[in-house]
Amino acid sequence: MREEQLEGPFTSPVEMNTPLKMVVEKVKKIKGYRQIFKNVFKTEKIEFKQIAYAIATFERSLISRKSKFDKFLLREVTVLFLQIINSII
Repeated sequence: MREEQLEGPFTSPVEMNTPLKMVVEKVKKIKGYRQIFKNVFKTEKIEFKQIAYAIATFERSLISRKSKFDKFLLREVTVLFLQIINSII
Protein backbone atom coordinates (compact mmCIF):
# COMPACT_ATOMS: atom_id res chain seq x y z
CA MET A 1 0.00 0.00 0.00
CA ARG A 2 1.22 3.43 -0.82
CA GLU A 3 1.25 6.03 1.90
CA GLU A 4 -0.91 8.37 -0.17
CA GLN A 5 -3.75 5.86 -0.10
CA LEU A 6 -3.95 5.77 3.69
CA GLU A 7 -5.66 9.11 4.05
CA GLY A 8 -8.83 7.82 2.38
CA PRO A 9 -10.05 5.30 4.97
CA PHE A 10 -9.47 7.76 7.81
CA THR A 11 -11.35 10.66 6.25
CA SER A 12 -14.01 8.82 4.26
CA PRO A 13 -17.54 9.38 5.62
CA VAL A 14 -18.37 5.73 4.94
CA GLU A 15 -15.32 4.42 6.77
CA MET A 16 -13.67 6.06 9.81
CA ASN A 17 -14.87 9.63 9.09
CA THR A 18 -12.07 11.11 11.19
CA PRO A 19 -10.13 14.29 10.40
CA LEU A 20 -6.40 13.66 10.03
CA LYS A 21 -5.68 16.16 12.80
CA MET A 22 -7.74 14.00 15.18
CA VAL A 23 -5.87 10.86 14.07
CA VAL A 24 -2.58 12.57 14.93
CA GLU A 25 -3.91 13.68 18.32
CA LYS A 26 -5.09 10.14 19.13
CA VAL A 27 -1.73 8.63 18.17
CA LYS A 28 0.07 11.20 20.35
CA LYS A 29 -1.97 10.01 23.34
CA ILE A 30 -1.00 6.33 22.99
CA LYS A 31 1.51 5.49 25.69
CA GLY A 32 4.98 4.94 24.28
CA TYR A 33 4.26 6.13 20.75
CA ARG A 34 5.87 9.56 21.21
CA GLN A 35 9.22 7.95 22.05
CA ILE A 36 8.92 5.38 19.26
CA PHE A 37 8.13 8.06 16.69
CA LYS A 38 11.01 10.19 18.03
CA ASN A 39 13.42 7.27 17.71
CA VAL A 40 12.29 6.39 14.19
CA PHE A 41 11.68 9.82 12.67
CA LYS A 42 14.27 11.80 14.69
CA THR A 43 11.79 14.52 15.63
CA GLU A 44 9.43 15.31 18.50
CA LYS A 45 6.68 16.29 16.07
CA ILE A 46 4.19 13.63 15.01
CA GLU A 47 2.47 14.24 11.69
CA PHE A 48 0.03 12.18 9.66
CA LYS A 49 2.65 11.46 6.97
CA GLN A 50 4.70 9.62 9.62
CA ILE A 51 1.66 7.65 10.76
CA ALA A 52 0.90 6.76 7.14
CA TYR A 53 4.51 5.66 6.60
CA ALA A 54 4.41 3.47 9.73
CA ILE A 55 1.12 1.80 8.71
CA ALA A 56 2.23 1.29 5.11
CA THR A 57 5.54 -0.19 6.27
CA PHE A 58 3.67 -2.63 8.50
CA GLU A 59 1.27 -3.57 5.69
CA ARG A 60 4.17 -4.17 3.29
CA SER A 61 5.59 -6.65 5.80
CA LEU A 62 2.46 -8.81 5.79
CA ILE A 63 2.78 -11.95 3.69
CA SER A 64 -0.08 -14.35 3.29
CA ARG A 65 -0.19 -17.21 0.86
CA LYS A 66 -2.00 -19.94 2.75
CA SER A 67 -5.20 -18.32 3.96
CA LYS A 68 -8.56 -19.57 2.74
CA PHE A 69 -8.91 -16.38 0.72
CA ASP A 70 -5.51 -16.93 -0.94
CA LYS A 71 -6.50 -20.49 -1.81
CA PHE A 72 -9.77 -19.22 -3.24
CA LEU A 73 -7.87 -16.77 -5.44
CA LEU A 74 -5.69 -19.64 -6.62
CA ARG A 75 -8.87 -21.64 -7.29
CA GLU A 76 -7.88 -24.28 -4.73
CA VAL A 77 -10.94 -23.66 -2.57
CA THR A 78 -14.25 -22.62 -4.03
CA VAL A 79 -17.27 -24.21 -2.42
CA LEU A 80 -15.89 -23.92 1.12
CA PHE A 81 -15.00 -20.27 0.64
CA LEU A 82 -18.38 -19.45 -0.86
CA GLN A 83 -20.07 -21.13 2.10
CA ILE A 84 -18.02 -19.02 4.51
CA ILE A 85 -18.83 -15.83 2.65
CA ASN A 86 -22.54 -16.68 2.54
CA SER A 87 -22.55 -17.30 6.29
CA ILE A 88 -21.01 -13.83 6.88
CA ILE A 89 -23.33 -11.91 4.59
